[in-house]
Amino acid sequence: MPTVFSRTAPFIAALVLCLTGCGPRAGIRGVLEDASGRPVSGVTVLAVKAGEEGSKKFLSAKVGGDATFSFEKLLPQSRYVLRVASKDWVSGAAFPVGTGQAGSIIPLPKPLVLRFTMTPDGVIKDSATGLEWLPLSGPGLDAYKAAGWARKQKAAGGGWHLPDISELKRLVSVNQESACQLDPLFNPGRLCFVWSNPAGDPRKTPAFDFRCGRAMPLSSLDPNVRTFAVRVAR
Repeated sequence: MPTVFSRTAPFIAALVLCLTGCGPRAGIRGVLEDASGRPVSGVTVLAVKAGEEGSKKFLSAKVGGDATFSFEKLLPQSRYVLRVASKDWVSGAAFPVGTGQAGSIIPLPKPLVLRFTMTPDGVIKDSATGLEWLPLSGPGLDAYKAAGWARKQKAAGGGWHLPDISELKRLVSVNQESACQLDPLFNPGRLCFVWSNPAGDPRKTPAFDFRCGRAMPLSSLDPNVRTFAVRVAR
């Protein structure tokens, strides 16, 4: 009997795997756009089961020249998280979606909108505003050091400066994992104030609070404020 079992065990294991992993499937179809409504093509959409985002198990679909993509082998009536991958940039966007009944392929109700992407040199492109951003990593700076740092940056050809308050306001993005309402590419952490251009009073400099979406003057010598450099897209 042990000999018979040892010979049939691989077959039984394969049968169980097929019954659990080769069952009915469902699918979705979608369109990928940037925040200005322009089609995004030539990239890959990754689908990961919701709750398993840290896993290496995912399905992938190429985005065609018409900016469409489709998955046909997802689990039915399940939740997934879609992300976008490219060889030229990274994105922090995550799109929760759901599948229908077994055998169905349902269209997503609206396009996936990809607003922020970051190039290998650390430049974050905002397709909604046409601005490019360069966040300073590491600890905060006072307002004077922040302004000097921004002017000295040579990344992607230079031309950087501190933003004004109106530009910072347009960066606000919903982030359920951080008190700072910023896209994950900006690495929102405990410091939610960001310097703007210095005002007339050298003792006070306006800063934008990404927790509440408001600007307020802070001491120009406060070192616990983040620095973002900005420029118009090139």
